[in-house]
Amino acid sequence: MVPAVLALVALTSAPGVPAPGAAAEGPTALARRLREQAREVSSGEACAEIEKGMDELLRLMEKLEALRPDLPGGAGGGPTRERARARALFRDRLERHSDLVTALFAANRRESSRQVGGFFAGEKDSAEVARAVRLRAFHRRAQTFGDAARVYLRAHETLGNGDGPPGGRRPLGLAVATALLVGAAAWGARRRRPSGAPDAGSRERLLAGIYRIERELGRGGMGVVLEALDVELQRRVALKRMRRELSSDPRALDGFLNEARVVAALKHPYIVEIHTFVREGDELYLVFEYVAGRPLSAELAGGKRLPPERLRALFGQVAEALDYAHSQRVLHRDLKPANIMVTPQDAIKVMDFGLAHRARNSAAQATRAGAAGTLDYMAPEAEQGIVSRESDLYSLGVCLYEAATGRLPFADLAAKRAGGFPPPSAVSGVSPALDPVLTRALHPDPARRFHTGAELLASLGAA
Repeated sequence: MVPAVLALVALTSAPGVPAPGAAAEGPTALARRLREQAREVSSGEACAEIEKGMDELLRLMEKLEALRPDLPGGAGGGPTRERARARALFRDRLERHSDLVTALFAANRRESSRQVGGFFAGEKDSAEVARAVRLRAFHRRAQTFGDAARVYLRAHETLGNGDGPPGGRRPLGLAVATALLVGAAAWGARRRRPSGAPDAGSRERLLAGIYRIERELGRGGMGVVLEALDVELQRRVALKRMRRELSSDPRALDGFLNEARVVAALKHPYIVEIHTFVREGDELYLVFEYVAGRPLSAELAGGKRLPPERLRALFGQVAEALDYAHSQRVLHRDLKPANIMVTPQDAIKVMDFGLAHRARNSAAQATRAGAAGTLDYMAPEAEQGIVSRESDLYSLGVCLYEAATGRLPFADLAAKRAGGFPPPSAVSGVSPALDPVLTRALHPDPARRFHTGAELLASLGAA
């Protein structure tokens, strides 16, 4: 769209009035700018060889400019044979450039898959993956340079061998070529712009050249969550950005990268999926599936309650999600209504495994870890850093109690440790059959609680 508009401006400019940007800089200068944008992300021998070819194409483009038959005063005259030789050499070097860029793309696609897969498996560090991402960006910029150079060559050939007008309005082919170069340069500049930088004449922001950030969705202990559009795949995503004050903390960074590995391994209809991760400058973003809807906490705000049938349906899905995660030896460690999304179709998506912990020995064996989570929903032992699948199910029990009664079960830590809470049936409209279910779910002793979500769900169904 941008090149087309610029071409129209170039064609409709009055004689002697240059097209905006294009005439002021010229096609060779614009191509040189594209070359510099590729240099910014160059990495390795393959890129160096392509850069050498780009430099040669720039020199040949300057020669072709000097041989343009439409320039007045003989500056662009030149013998027809010399002009033909220059065009042929330019065409040959351009084809070689295209072959090298295609080869780089094929190699980088395989390498990126290995690096990203290895990263999520814990076998590769982020520096190796960052290099693969730089190669991808270099490929795109080198490809844009080649496309612009090819259009320029075709436009130059349309000038013929000296029968063009001796000045005045630019010939159609070269105007289009120059406009395409302008558009390509703007495209490249937009792709390399930091996420917060404004686009000239536009409010669009592209993170990593792909994601247009649209609004902030919320903030958590590890980062800020943003809604964005993947402009290449035309799908909405959620981006989680690490808080800037934590980005220099190696332990915080390790926790953030661990989240990527843990969540990426979970593939379940009731768990928010992670697509990939991107780096921009010193910032790291996780790219998640975007979930339309609102958190369960919003539905329970102000003491609202869920009717029994909906309670069973929604919490049945959460129980399934936890059982799946536990089967993969992953603990959530911070389950609460704010981390349970409810879609317009009344489906559940459990999110924010930012505090998830992979239990190495087995999901049933308790492990010691740093205490983290939201106190109102944490099991007593989890506050001491002891976590297990039973502590996740305890948090599920607290959520269930709140959704059924409109209030939290425990007045203070002492009551939690003693297991003392008002029975749910004390609230008008709540069935007494729910009392034994929550008495077991919220027992202070993990051994006396439910051990699977399916077990809790079966008791809930009978209540």
